[in-house]
Amino acid sequence: MTFTVGQLVATPALATRSLTPGVGEWRPVEWAHVCELREPWQWIGDGALVMTTGLAVPADAAAQCAYVEGMQAAGIVAVAIGQSMSAPPLSAEMLEHATRLDFPVLETALEMPFIKVAMAVAEANSQENQKRVRLTERLYAALRARAGDLDLDGLVDDVEELLGAVITIHPDGAPGERRKSLGEVEHPAPGVFETALVAPGEPRLRVECADGGTPDHAVLQHAAAVVGSLLAARSAANRQEWLHGSLLLGDLLDAAIASEPATRLLDPHRIAPPFVMAAWRDGAMATIEETHVALEAGGVRNLLTTKDGLVVVLAQAAQLETVEAGLARFGPVAVSAPFAQVTDLPEGYRQVRLLLARAERAPGRAPGILRFTDARPTSLFLPDDPQRLREAATAVLGPLVDYDRARGTQLVATLRVFLEENRSWVRAADRLYVHRQTLVSRIGRIEEITGQRLNTISGAAELWQAIQAAIECGLLPPAD
Repeated sequence: MTFTVGQLVATPALATRSLTPGVGEWRPVEWAHVCELREPWQWIGDGALVMTTGLAVPADAAAQCAYVEGMQAAGIVAVAIGQSMSAPPLSAEMLEHATRLDFPVLETALEMPFIKVAMAVAEANSQENQKRVRLTERLYAALRARAGDLDLDGLVDDVEELLGAVITIHPDGAPGERRKSLGEVEHPAPGVFETALVAPGEPRLRVECADGGTPDHAVLQHAAAVVGSLLAARSAANRQEWLHGSLLLGDLLDAAIASEPATRLLDPHRIAPPFVMAAWRDGAMATIEETHVALEAGGVRNLLTTKDGLVVVLAQAAQLETVEAGLARFGPVAVSAPFAQVTDLPEGYRQVRLLLARAERAPGRAPGILRFTDARPTSLFLPDDPQRLREAATAVLGPLVDYDRARGTQLVATLRVFLEENRSWVRAADRLYVHRQTLVSRIGRIEEITGQRLNTISGAAELWQAIQAAIECGLLPPAD
Protein backbone atom coordinates (compact mmCIF):
# COMPACT_ATOMS: atom_id res chain seq x y z
CA MET A 1 0.00 0.00 0.00
CA THR A 2 1.23 3.50 -0.83
CA PHE A 3 1.59 6.33 1.73
CA THR A 4 -1.66 8.28 1.58
CA VAL A 5 -3.18 11.50 2.90
CA GLY A 6 -5.20 9.38 5.32
CA GLN A 7 -2.05 7.76 6.73
CA LEU A 8 -0.35 11.15 7.08
CA VAL A 9 -3.29 12.53 9.06
CA ALA A 10 -3.45 9.35 11.16
CA THR A 11 0.23 9.63 12.20
CA PRO A 12 0.25 11.50 15.56
CA ALA A 13 3.94 12.39 15.27
CA LEU A 14 3.20 14.58 12.24
CA ALA A 15 0.65 16.75 14.12
CA THR A 16 -1.46 17.32 11.01
CA ARG A 17 -5.24 17.26 10.88
CA SER A 18 -7.75 17.50 8.04
CA LEU A 19 -9.99 20.56 7.72
CA THR A 20 -12.04 18.53 5.24
CA PRO A 21 -12.48 15.26 7.20
CA GLY A 22 -12.74 12.13 5.07
CA VAL A 23 -12.04 13.99 1.85
CA GLY A 24 -9.38 12.58 -0.52
CA GLU A 25 -7.75 10.44 2.15
CA TRP A 26 -7.10 7.73 -0.48
CA ARG A 27 -4.74 10.04 -2.41
CA PRO A 28 -1.12 8.79 -2.56
CA VAL A 29 1.51 11.28 -1.33
CA GLU A 30 4.68 10.77 -3.37
CA TRP A 31 6.60 13.80 -2.08
CA ALA A 32 6.15 16.95 0.04
CA HIS A 33 7.32 20.44 -0.90
CA VAL A 34 7.11 23.88 0.72
CA CYS A 35 5.78 26.50 -1.69
CA GLU A 36 4.73 30.08 -0.88
CA LEU A 37 3.89 31.06 -4.47
CA ARG A 38 0.38 32.17 -5.37
CA GLU A 39 0.08 29.55 -8.14
CA PRO A 40 2.01 26.51 -6.89
CA TRP A 41 0.61 24.37 -9.71
CA GLN A 42 2.87 26.21 -12.14
CA TRP A 43 5.91 24.52 -10.54
CA ILE A 44 4.58 21.53 -8.61
CA GLY A 45 2.44 18.70 -9.96
CA ASP A 46 1.36 15.07 -9.69
CA GLY A 47 1.62 13.33 -6.34
CA ALA A 48 2.88 16.34 -4.38
CA LEU A 49 1.77 17.59 -0.99
CA VAL A 50 2.07 21.39 -0.94
CA MET A 51 3.05 22.82 2.46
CA THR A 52 2.64 26.55 3.08
CA THR A 53 2.69 29.02 5.95
CA GLY A 54 -0.23 30.69 4.19
CA LEU A 55 1.57 33.66 2.66
CA ALA A 56 0.16 32.83 -0.77
CA VAL A 57 -3.34 31.92 0.38
CA PRO A 58 -5.70 34.67 -0.82
CA ALA A 59 -8.10 36.36 1.56
CA ASP A 60 -11.09 36.52 -0.82
CA ALA A 61 -13.41 33.48 -0.72
CA ALA A 62 -13.66 33.20 -4.52
CA ALA A 63 -9.87 33.44 -4.85
CA GLN A 64 -9.46 30.76 -2.19
CA CYS A 65 -11.73 28.46 -4.19
CA ALA A 66 -9.63 29.12 -7.32
CA TYR A 67 -6.50 28.36 -5.25
CA VAL A 68 -7.59 24.83 -4.36
CA GLU A 69 -9.12 24.28 -7.79
CA GLY A 70 -5.82 25.05 -9.51
CA MET A 71 -3.94 22.57 -7.33
CA GLN A 72 -6.56 19.88 -7.88
CA ALA A 73 -6.35 20.32 -11.66
CA ALA A 74 -2.54 20.00 -11.57
CA GLY A 75 -2.63 16.66 -9.76
CA ILE A 76 -1.45 18.02 -6.40
CA VAL A 77 -2.79 15.62 -3.77
CA ALA A 78 -3.38 18.05 -0.89
CA VAL A 79 -2.35 21.33 0.72
CA ALA A 80 -1.09 21.56 4.33
CA ILE A 81 -1.38 25.06 5.83
CA GLY A 82 0.61 26.01 8.94
CA GLN A 83 -1.56 26.66 11.99
CA SER A 84 -1.60 30.25 13.30
CA MET A 85 0.99 31.39 10.76
CA SER A 86 0.44 33.76 7.83
CA ALA A 87 -2.76 32.37 6.32
CA PRO A 88 -5.95 34.47 6.36
CA PRO A 89 -9.09 32.84 7.77
CA LEU A 90 -10.17 29.98 5.50
CA SER A 91 -13.69 30.58 4.21
CA ALA A 92 -16.49 28.05 4.48
CA GLU A 93 -16.92 28.43 0.69
CA MET A 94 -13.34 27.29 0.11
CA LEU A 95 -13.68 24.23 2.35
CA GLU A 96 -17.01 23.30 0.75
CA HIS A 97 -15.51 23.69 -2.72
CA ALA A 98 -12.51 21.54 -1.76
CA THR A 99 -14.90 18.87 -0.46
CA ARG A 100 -16.77 18.83 -3.79
CA LEU A 101 -13.45 18.45 -5.59
CA ASP A 102 -12.39 15.62 -3.22
CA PHE A 103 -9.31 17.76 -2.50
CA PRO A 104 -7.92 17.56 1.09
CA VAL A 105 -7.13 20.76 2.96
CA LEU A 106 -4.88 20.02 5.94
CA GLU A 107 -3.60 22.00 8.90
CA THR A 108 -0.15 21.35 10.40
CA ALA A 109 0.45 22.37 14.03
CA LEU A 110 2.62 25.45 14.65
CA GLU A 111 5.26 23.45 16.49
CA MET A 112 5.66 20.88 13.70
CA PRO A 113 8.43 21.83 11.23
CA PHE A 114 7.53 21.19 7.61
CA ILE A 115 10.88 19.47 7.14
CA LYS A 116 9.80 16.66 9.47
CA VAL A 117 6.66 16.12 7.45
CA ALA A 118 8.70 16.00 4.23
CA MET A 119 11.20 13.55 5.78
CA ALA A 120 8.38 11.31 7.01
CA VAL A 121 6.88 11.21 3.52
CA ALA A 122 10.27 10.42 1.98
CA GLU A 123 11.02 7.66 4.49
CA ALA A 124 7.60 6.07 4.04
CA ASN A 125 7.98 6.13 0.26
CA SER A 126 11.47 4.68 0.49
CA GLN A 127 10.08 1.69 2.36
CA GLU A 128 7.23 1.47 -0.13
CA ASN A 129 9.72 1.47 -3.02
CA GLN A 130 11.37 -1.65 -1.63
CA LYS A 131 8.02 -3.34 -1.22
CA ARG A 132 7.05 -2.20 -4.72
CA VAL A 133 10.10 -3.84 -6.28
CA ARG A 134 9.50 -7.14 -4.51
CA LEU A 135 5.78 -7.11 -5.36
CA THR A 136 6.45 -6.24 -9.01
CA GLU A 137 8.87 -9.17 -9.29
CA ARG A 138 6.21 -11.51 -7.92
CA LEU A 139 3.61 -10.15 -10.37
CA TYR A 140 5.79 -10.94 -13.37
CA ALA A 141 6.69 -14.33 -11.90
CA ALA A 142 2.92 -15.09 -11.77
CA LEU A 143 2.64 -14.11 -15.44
CA ARG A 144 5.47 -16.47 -16.41
CA ALA A 145 3.81 -19.30 -14.50
CA ARG A 146 0.44 -18.80 -16.25
CA ALA A 147 1.61 -17.82 -19.74
CA GLY A 148 2.11 -21.40 -20.97
CA ASP A 149 -1.57 -22.39 -20.76
CA LEU A 150 -2.99 -18.82 -21.06
CA ASP A 151 -4.76 -19.30 -17.71
CA LEU A 152 -6.28 -15.84 -17.27
CA ASP A 153 -8.52 -16.86 -14.36
CA GLY A 154 -5.55 -18.32 -12.51
CA LEU A 155 -3.50 -15.17 -13.13
CA VAL A 156 -6.30 -12.95 -11.82
CA ASP A 157 -6.43 -15.11 -8.67
CA ASP A 158 -2.66 -14.67 -8.24
CA VAL A 159 -2.88 -10.89 -8.69
CA GLU A 160 -5.75 -10.70 -6.19
CA GLU A 161 -3.65 -12.53 -3.61
CA LEU A 162 -0.60 -10.34 -4.21
CA LEU A 163 -2.53 -7.05 -4.06
CA GLY A 164 -4.90 -8.15 -1.33
CA ALA A 165 -7.84 -6.91 -3.38
CA VAL A 166 -10.64 -8.10 -5.66
CA ILE A 167 -9.67 -7.92 -9.35
CA THR A 168 -12.20 -7.78 -12.20
CA ILE A 169 -11.94 -7.01 -15.91
CA HIS A 170 -14.59 -4.83 -17.53
CA PRO A 171 -15.22 -3.78 -21.14
CA ASP A 172 -14.28 -0.26 -22.18
CA GLY A 173 -16.72 2.56 -21.40
CA ALA A 174 -19.99 3.29 -23.13
CA PRO A 175 -20.02 5.26 -26.42
CA GLY A 176 -19.42 8.94 -25.78
CA GLU A 177 -17.71 8.35 -22.45
CA ARG A 178 -14.24 9.85 -22.09
CA ARG A 179 -11.69 7.26 -23.10
CA LYS A 180 -9.21 6.49 -20.32
CA SER A 181 -5.54 7.03 -21.17
CA LEU A 182 -3.23 4.06 -20.85
CA GLY A 183 -1.51 4.21 -17.47
CA GLU A 184 -4.10 6.61 -16.01
CA VAL A 185 -5.52 5.43 -12.68
CA GLU A 186 -9.14 6.35 -11.98
CA HIS A 187 -10.80 6.41 -8.56
CA PRO A 188 -14.53 5.99 -9.27
CA ALA A 189 -15.53 5.03 -5.70
CA PRO A 190 -13.99 4.64 -2.22
CA GLY A 191 -11.49 1.79 -2.29
CA VAL A 192 -12.05 1.24 -6.05
CA PHE A 193 -9.40 1.94 -8.70
CA GLU A 194 -9.41 1.41 -12.46
CA THR A 195 -6.86 1.54 -15.25
CA ALA A 196 -6.97 0.63 -18.95
CA LEU A 197 -5.35 -2.56 -20.21
CA VAL A 198 -3.15 -2.78 -23.30
CA ALA A 199 -5.30 -5.48 -24.92
CA PRO A 200 -7.86 -5.69 -27.75
CA GLY A 201 -10.76 -3.36 -26.97
CA GLU A 202 -8.77 -1.70 -24.16
CA PRO A 203 -10.82 -3.19 -21.30
CA ARG A 204 -10.40 -1.87 -17.74
CA LEU A 205 -8.79 -3.54 -14.80
CA ARG A 206 -10.76 -2.79 -11.62
CA VAL A 207 -9.17 -3.18 -8.19
CA GLU A 208 -11.43 -3.13 -5.12
CA CYS A 209 -9.56 -2.85 -1.81
CA ALA A 210 -11.46 -4.55 0.99
CA ASP A 211 -10.17 -2.12 3.63
CA GLY A 212 -10.86 0.95 1.50
CA GLY A 213 -7.11 1.58 1.16
CA THR A 214 -5.11 2.80 -1.80
CA PRO A 215 -2.92 0.45 -3.84
CA ASP A 216 0.44 1.69 -5.04
CA HIS A 217 -0.33 3.21 -8.45
CA ALA A 218 2.95 2.00 -9.96
CA VAL A 219 2.22 -1.55 -8.77
CA LEU A 220 -1.31 -1.24 -10.11
CA GLN A 221 0.07 -0.29 -13.52
CA HIS A 222 2.42 -3.29 -13.44
CA ALA A 223 -0.56 -5.50 -12.54
CA ALA A 224 -2.42 -4.04 -15.52
CA ALA A 225 0.56 -4.79 -17.77
CA VAL A 226 0.70 -8.39 -16.51
CA VAL A 227 -3.02 -9.03 -16.98
CA GLY A 228 -3.10 -7.15 -20.30
CA SER A 229 -0.22 -9.24 -21.66
CA LEU A 230 -1.97 -12.52 -20.97
CA LEU A 231 -5.29 -11.15 -22.21
CA ALA A 232 -3.70 -10.04 -25.49
CA ALA A 233 -1.97 -13.42 -25.90
CA ARG A 234 -5.21 -15.28 -25.27
CA SER A 235 -7.06 -13.01 -27.71
CA ALA A 236 -4.46 -13.78 -30.38
CA ALA A 237 -4.78 -17.52 -29.69
CA ASN A 238 -8.58 -17.29 -29.92
CA ARG A 239 -8.33 -15.46 -33.22
CA GLN A 240 -5.97 -18.12 -34.58
CA GLU A 241 -8.36 -20.86 -33.44
CA TRP A 242 -11.27 -19.07 -35.11
CA LEU A 243 -9.37 -18.73 -38.39
CA HIS A 244 -8.44 -22.44 -38.37
CA GLY A 245 -12.04 -23.35 -37.54
CA SER A 246 -13.35 -21.09 -40.30
CA LEU A 247 -11.16 -22.82 -42.91
CA LEU A 248 -12.16 -26.25 -41.58
CA LEU A 249 -15.89 -25.48 -41.72
CA GLY A 250 -15.53 -24.15 -45.28
CA ASP A 251 -13.90 -27.43 -46.36
CA LEU A 252 -16.57 -29.47 -44.56
CA LEU A 253 -19.37 -27.55 -46.30
CA ASP A 254 -17.72 -28.26 -49.63
CA ALA A 255 -17.34 -31.95 -48.67
CA ALA A 256 -13.62 -31.53 -49.40
CA ILE A 257 -12.59 -33.75 -46.46
CA ALA A 258 -13.46 -37.42 -46.04
CA SER A 259 -15.70 -38.35 -43.11
CA GLU A 260 -13.13 -40.01 -40.82
CA PRO A 261 -10.42 -37.28 -41.07
CA ALA A 262 -13.12 -34.61 -40.71
CA THR A 263 -14.29 -36.12 -37.42
CA ARG A 264 -10.72 -36.15 -36.11
CA LEU A 265 -10.18 -32.53 -37.20
CA LEU A 266 -13.30 -31.49 -35.27
CA ASP A 267 -12.08 -33.05 -32.02
CA PRO A 268 -9.72 -30.18 -30.98
CA HIS A 269 -12.61 -27.73 -31.31
CA ARG A 270 -14.62 -29.74 -28.75
CA ILE A 271 -17.89 -29.68 -30.70
CA ALA A 272 -19.67 -32.98 -30.10
CA PRO A 273 -22.63 -34.40 -32.08
CA PRO A 274 -25.48 -34.00 -32.58
CA PHE A 275 -24.74 -30.79 -34.46
CA VAL A 276 -26.84 -27.85 -35.53
CA MET A 277 -26.13 -25.20 -38.16
CA ALA A 278 -27.26 -21.58 -38.23
CA ALA A 279 -26.80 -18.95 -40.95
CA TRP A 280 -27.73 -15.40 -41.83
CA ARG A 281 -26.96 -13.16 -44.78
CA ASP A 282 -23.93 -10.87 -44.99
CA GLY A 283 -21.92 -9.57 -42.05
CA ALA A 284 -18.79 -7.45 -41.74
CA MET A 285 -15.62 -9.38 -40.89
CA ALA A 286 -15.27 -7.57 -37.54
CA THR A 287 -18.84 -8.57 -36.61
CA ILE A 288 -18.15 -12.17 -37.61
CA GLU A 289 -15.14 -12.46 -35.34
CA GLU A 290 -16.95 -10.68 -32.49
CA THR A 291 -19.84 -13.14 -32.87
CA HIS A 292 -17.49 -16.12 -32.60
CA VAL A 293 -15.88 -14.62 -29.47
CA ALA A 294 -19.27 -13.74 -27.94
CA LEU A 295 -20.60 -17.28 -28.46
CA GLU A 296 -17.40 -18.74 -26.95
CA ALA A 297 -17.73 -16.39 -23.97
CA GLY A 298 -21.28 -17.68 -23.49
CA GLY A 299 -19.96 -21.25 -23.33
CA VAL A 300 -20.87 -22.19 -26.92
CA ARG A 301 -18.03 -23.91 -28.75
CA ASN A 302 -18.46 -23.12 -32.43
CA LEU A 303 -16.98 -22.97 -35.91
CA LEU A 304 -17.90 -19.89 -37.92
CA THR A 305 -17.21 -19.02 -41.55
CA THR A 306 -18.66 -17.24 -44.58
CA LYS A 307 -19.95 -18.90 -47.76
CA ASP A 308 -22.05 -17.67 -50.67
CA GLY A 309 -22.74 -14.36 -48.91
CA LEU A 310 -23.89 -16.11 -45.73
CA VAL A 311 -22.36 -16.29 -42.27
CA VAL A 312 -22.50 -19.94 -41.15
CA VAL A 313 -22.14 -21.28 -37.60
CA LEU A 314 -21.70 -24.90 -36.54
CA ALA A 315 -22.43 -25.72 -32.88
CA GLN A 316 -23.82 -28.45 -30.65
CA ALA A 317 -27.55 -29.06 -30.85
CA ALA A 318 -27.66 -29.26 -27.04
CA GLN A 319 -26.80 -25.53 -26.94
CA LEU A 320 -29.39 -24.50 -29.54
CA GLU A 321 -31.24 -22.06 -27.24
CA THR A 322 -28.02 -20.24 -26.35
CA VAL A 323 -27.00 -20.11 -30.01
CA GLU A 324 -30.36 -18.65 -31.04
CA ALA A 325 -30.23 -16.07 -28.24
CA GLY A 326 -26.73 -15.02 -29.31
CA LEU A 327 -27.67 -14.68 -32.99
CA ALA A 328 -31.22 -13.29 -32.82
CA ARG A 329 -30.03 -9.71 -33.45
CA PHE A 330 -28.91 -10.70 -36.97
CA GLY A 331 -32.36 -11.98 -38.00
CA PRO A 332 -33.64 -13.58 -39.99
CA VAL A 333 -31.36 -16.42 -38.86
CA ALA A 334 -31.99 -19.89 -40.31
CA VAL A 335 -31.39 -22.96 -38.10
CA SER A 336 -31.07 -26.48 -39.51
CA ALA A 337 -32.50 -29.66 -38.06
CA PRO A 338 -30.06 -31.45 -35.71
CA PHE A 339 -27.77 -33.97 -37.43
CA ALA A 340 -25.34 -36.54 -36.04
CA GLN A 341 -22.82 -37.13 -38.84
CA VAL A 342 -20.19 -34.81 -40.28
CA THR A 343 -21.23 -36.08 -43.71
CA ASP A 344 -24.64 -34.41 -43.14
CA LEU A 345 -23.08 -30.91 -43.05
CA PRO A 346 -23.92 -30.15 -46.71
CA GLU A 347 -27.54 -31.15 -46.03
CA GLY A 348 -27.65 -28.81 -43.02
CA TYR A 349 -26.28 -26.04 -45.22
CA ARG A 350 -28.94 -26.77 -47.84
CA GLN A 351 -31.63 -26.45 -45.17
CA VAL A 352 -30.50 -23.04 -43.92
CA ARG A 353 -30.12 -21.72 -47.47
CA LEU A 354 -33.62 -22.93 -48.30
CA LEU A 355 -35.09 -21.19 -45.24
CA LEU A 356 -33.32 -17.91 -46.03
CA ALA A 357 -34.43 -18.06 -49.67
CA ARG A 358 -38.03 -18.49 -48.54
CA ALA A 359 -37.67 -15.55 -46.12
CA GLU A 360 -36.35 -13.34 -48.91
CA ARG A 361 -39.39 -14.14 -51.04
CA ALA A 362 -41.61 -12.86 -48.21
CA PRO A 363 -39.67 -9.90 -46.73
CA GLY A 364 -41.03 -8.41 -43.52
CA ARG A 365 -43.06 -11.49 -42.64
CA ALA A 366 -40.30 -13.86 -41.58
CA PRO A 367 -39.60 -14.28 -37.84
CA GLY A 368 -36.15 -13.55 -36.41
CA ILE A 369 -35.33 -17.26 -36.04
CA LEU A 370 -36.28 -19.71 -38.82
CA ARG A 371 -36.13 -23.36 -37.72
CA PHE A 372 -36.12 -26.10 -40.34
CA THR A 373 -37.92 -28.38 -37.88
CA ASP A 374 -40.84 -25.91 -37.86
CA ALA A 375 -40.82 -25.19 -41.61
CA ARG A 376 -43.62 -26.31 -43.89
CA PRO A 377 -42.86 -27.42 -47.45
CA THR A 378 -43.18 -24.84 -50.24
CA SER A 379 -46.29 -26.65 -51.50
CA LEU A 380 -48.76 -28.78 -49.58
CA PHE A 381 -48.93 -31.03 -52.64
CA LEU A 382 -45.25 -32.01 -52.39
CA PRO A 383 -44.15 -34.98 -50.25
CA ASP A 384 -42.20 -34.39 -47.02
CA ASP A 385 -39.71 -37.19 -47.56
CA PRO A 386 -36.45 -36.05 -49.29
CA GLN A 387 -36.16 -39.30 -51.26
CA ARG A 388 -39.71 -38.99 -52.64
CA LEU A 389 -39.01 -35.33 -53.50
CA ARG A 390 -35.89 -36.40 -55.40
CA GLU A 391 -37.83 -39.09 -57.26
CA ALA A 392 -40.58 -36.61 -58.22
CA ALA A 393 -38.09 -34.00 -59.44
CA THR A 394 -36.04 -36.54 -61.38
CA ALA A 395 -39.10 -38.05 -63.06
CA VAL A 396 -40.02 -34.68 -64.61
CA LEU A 397 -36.69 -32.87 -64.94
CA GLY A 398 -34.37 -35.85 -65.47
CA PRO A 399 -34.40 -35.60 -69.30
CA LEU A 400 -33.61 -31.87 -69.10
CA VAL A 401 -30.75 -32.49 -66.67
CA ASP A 402 -29.30 -35.17 -68.96
CA TYR A 403 -29.63 -32.86 -71.98
CA ASP A 404 -27.82 -30.02 -70.17
CA ARG A 405 -25.06 -32.34 -68.98
CA ALA A 406 -24.49 -33.81 -72.47
CA ARG A 407 -24.56 -30.52 -74.40
CA GLY A 408 -23.47 -27.89 -71.84
CA THR A 409 -26.78 -26.05 -72.13
CA GLN A 410 -28.83 -24.36 -69.35
CA LEU A 411 -32.36 -25.50 -70.01
CA VAL A 412 -33.16 -26.28 -66.35
CA ALA A 413 -31.99 -22.80 -65.26
CA THR A 414 -33.97 -21.25 -68.15
CA LEU A 415 -37.13 -23.11 -67.13
CA ARG A 416 -36.73 -22.04 -63.51
CA VAL A 417 -36.31 -18.35 -64.35
CA PHE A 418 -39.17 -18.41 -66.87
CA LEU A 419 -41.55 -19.86 -64.25
CA GLU A 420 -40.28 -17.59 -61.46
CA GLU A 421 -41.03 -14.60 -63.70
CA ASN A 422 -44.59 -15.88 -64.21
CA ARG A 423 -43.85 -16.84 -67.87
CA SER A 424 -43.03 -13.24 -68.80
CA TRP A 425 -40.89 -13.34 -71.94
CA VAL A 426 -39.50 -9.86 -71.39
CA ARG A 427 -38.55 -10.21 -67.70
CA ALA A 428 -37.17 -13.74 -68.12
CA ALA A 429 -35.05 -12.72 -71.14
CA ASP A 430 -33.68 -9.71 -69.25
CA ARG A 431 -32.83 -11.83 -66.21
CA LEU A 432 -31.11 -14.47 -68.37
CA TYR A 433 -29.29 -11.83 -70.45
CA VAL A 434 -30.49 -13.40 -73.74
CA HIS A 435 -32.49 -12.16 -76.72
CA ARG A 436 -36.21 -12.87 -76.56
CA GLN A 437 -36.02 -15.07 -79.65
CA THR A 438 -33.29 -17.13 -77.96
CA LEU A 439 -35.61 -17.62 -74.99
CA VAL A 440 -38.45 -18.68 -77.31
CA SER A 441 -36.15 -21.26 -78.88
CA ARG A 442 -35.07 -22.61 -75.46
CA ILE A 443 -38.66 -22.91 -74.20
CA GLY A 444 -39.61 -24.77 -77.36
CA ARG A 445 -36.79 -27.26 -76.76
CA ILE A 446 -37.87 -27.65 -73.08
CA GLU A 447 -41.43 -28.44 -74.13
CA GLU A 448 -40.16 -30.92 -76.69
CA ILE A 449 -37.96 -32.79 -74.19
CA THR A 450 -40.42 -32.81 -71.25
CA GLY A 451 -43.60 -33.31 -73.26
CA GLN A 452 -45.26 -30.46 -71.30
CA ARG A 453 -46.71 -27.27 -72.78
CA LEU A 454 -45.88 -24.16 -70.76
CA ASN A 455 -48.80 -22.19 -72.16
CA THR A 456 -51.19 -24.57 -70.37
CA ILE A 457 -52.02 -24.57 -66.68
CA SER A 458 -51.38 -28.29 -66.34
CA GLY A 459 -47.97 -28.14 -68.04
CA ALA A 460 -46.78 -25.06 -66.15
CA ALA A 461 -48.00 -26.52 -62.83
CA GLU A 462 -46.27 -29.87 -63.45
CA LEU A 463 -42.93 -28.22 -64.25
CA TRP A 464 -43.23 -25.67 -61.42
CA GLN A 465 -43.84 -28.39 -58.83
CA ALA A 466 -40.87 -30.34 -60.20
CA ILE A 467 -38.63 -27.27 -59.82
CA GLN A 468 -39.82 -26.79 -56.21
CA ALA A 469 -39.25 -30.47 -55.44
CA ALA A 470 -35.69 -30.18 -56.80
CA ILE A 471 -35.04 -27.15 -54.57
CA GLU A 472 -36.52 -28.86 -51.50
CA CYS A 473 -34.40 -32.01 -51.88
CA GLY A 474 -31.21 -30.16 -52.81
CA LEU A 475 -30.94 -30.95 -56.53
CA LEU A 476 -31.21 -27.20 -57.21
CA PRO A 477 -29.89 -24.39 -54.99
CA PRO A 478 -32.47 -22.31 -53.08
CA ALA A 479 -31.44 -19.22 -55.04
CA ASP A 480 -30.18 -19.19 -58.64
